[in-house]
Amino acid sequence: MDQIKQRLDKLKTLLRKWEYEYYVLNNPTVSDEEYDITLRQLIELETKYPELLTADSPSQRVGGTASTKLKKYQHKTKMMSLANAFSADEMRKFDNDIKKAIGSNADIIYCVEPKIDGLSMSLIYQDGKLVSGATRGDGLIGEDVTANVKTIKSIPLQIDFQDDIEVRGEIFLTKKNFEKINAAIEDEEKKFANPRNAASGSLRQLDPKITAKRNLTMYCYQIPNEKQYGLLKQSDVIDFLKKNKFNVAPGIEICNGIEEVIKVIESWTSKRNDLEFPIDGVVIKVNNFADHNRIGYTSKFPKWAIAYKFPPNVVETKLEGITTTVGRTGRINYVANLTPVLLDGSTISAATLHNAEYIAAKDIRIGDTVRIFKAGEIIPKVIGPNIDKRPKDAKAYVPPTTCPICGSKLEKVDGEVDQYCVNIVCPARGLLNIVHFADRDAMNIDGLSNKILEKFWDNNIVKNIIDLYYLKDKKQEILSLDLHIKDKMFDHLVKSVETSKQANLDKLIYGLGIRHIGAITAKVLAERFKTLDELAKAPMEELVAIKDVGETVAQSIVDFFKVENNINLIKKLKEVGVNTKLIERKYDTSSPYYQKKFVITGSFEIPRNEIIKIMEEKFDAKFFGSVNKDIDYLIANDFESSKYKKAKELGIKIITEKIW
Repeated sequence: MDQIKQRLDKLKTLLRKWEYEYYVLNNPTVSDEEYDITLRQLIELETKYPELLTADSPSQRVGGTASTKLKKYQHKTKMMSLANAFSADEMRKFDNDIKKAIGSNADIIYCVEPKIDGLSMSLIYQDGKLVSGATRGDGLIGEDVTANVKTIKSIPLQIDFQDDIEVRGEIFLTKKNFEKINAAIEDEEKKFANPRNAASGSLRQLDPKITAKRNLTMYCYQIPNEKQYGLLKQSDVIDFLKKNKFNVAPGIEICNGIEEVIKVIESWTSKRNDLEFPIDGVVIKVNNFADHNRIGYTSKFPKWAIAYKFPPNVVETKLEGITTTVGRTGRINYVANLTPVLLDGSTISAATLHNAEYIAAKDIRIGDTVRIFKAGEIIPKVIGPNIDKRPKDAKAYVPPTTCPICGSKLEKVDGEVDQYCVNIVCPARGLLNIVHFADRDAMNIDGLSNKILEKFWDNNIVKNIIDLYYLKDKKQEILSLDLHIKDKMFDHLVKSVETSKQANLDKLIYGLGIRHIGAITAKVLAERFKTLDELAKAPMEELVAIKDVGETVAQSIVDFFKVENNINLIKKLKEVGVNTKLIERKYDTSSPYYQKKFVITGSFEIPRNEIIKIMEEKFDAKFFGSVNKDIDYLIANDFESSKYKKAKELGIKIITEKIW
């Protein structure tokens, strides 16, 4: 057995060496065939002697068993974001602020790194072995993607450094691999918008085997609590990472003073489109860690680092036409049909035009040469026309007055720029309306994920909200779909649908998707009118008089109940047994939290919306997004946040224990 183990160790050592050479150094020393043969030999031995299989074996990179849900992961050290700069002057201001903080006019030594456009990742190693990987999430709570991370061949499963250590970096897709993934997706609407979205979607797959096929890459750049490992500078961290065979971005430079930094930024800006890996800027860090505490932090980002964001690329192309689409709320979206043009690595043939007023204000005409860019490097937008290139036959655009899908008259509230189709059963709004109706904050139909609803929609199982209540009659159709739904899961789904019939009135009002009606306003309306029928009959003047409503919301309500299709939908909901009346709650009126006003900051063992739901039902508590003098309590688990600091200043009571 000792000989077998020695053979296994030798094979694993060879494979790790070859992976490092291929995926990190980009300098393979053996052919793909030799690598594959060696890997097969390893797998054969591990299959024959399963007791010798280890979690850090190269054979485990192919992906393990699929999960049903990604688990939450609490970071030991907060994963912070960075402040942004967009010009050389802003960079010089950043430099001046640093000098003031440390009390020196001498040139600051900076570490300048490319800002990889991907997904932030935390890796935990214990005794030299990779034991977990987690996404950034909100900085405090991320998602455990350990099984997926282990499939990424540029990430070492084992390192020589034996102390427990955390390594952070960015996971991304090369532009070449991004193009391969999109080329394999036949449905144009399901293609990824950019490499960052594709990387995020690939990493968060429930099945690691899918992640393994996507060929993700990781560049590492940070070690939290670095001083305990004798690392005194950011440049020391980079050297440490390289020494331990982590993948580090090319082109990292140490600059003496801000003017050197600006020259490096200019260099990256000029070559960003020619790089194989996606970047959206440059990260600048004070190199000396001894200065970091003196410079300090805000609740969201360190003051000793900043991200310089590249200006958007702008290209010109011809506007061939304008089409309109309908969103979930009925909003009419204007889309520019363009002569295809290459922008930021993808071919663009359509871009947003916002609304009819935007088109008129910019004097955009059919046939114009228009300038476009990508907002946030994701959504293409039209900036405006190049008047100097306007042809004589360019035509002014006349916006529609009826819905392009169902023909209903479009509504527009005074003071707003957008037009709306208020017909809730408009086919264009169908799937998104159903998704919204089933949402946790609405009717809370557990088990109806977006993916499942899309599949139901594509197979004509659910084409409107009412169809949800007849899923119980479509068991064989549903079980036959490629959704891994079995008898037990189907029964749970049907039970959840039946349970939703008893949801309180505010949940139904919110679920109907009436424009401008959020969860809080829906609750106000439910408590005021008690039944959906009474709300439907409410005149404009009565609605306007209600606190937290106002003219815009009131008009949306009146318009909604004018549409015959909406009235018919409500009638059918009653017929299948959906509750349309307010269910009076029995609150704990003796509690000090009864009807008090709360704000939450930080992350907890359950999602915030669950805490809010429990406390609303138990104490009739009111929740708000920001702290002011009228707030009674702050529920806190983030003691660096601006909400926490403001609550302390105002003398607001702070709750740190579980009260729900």
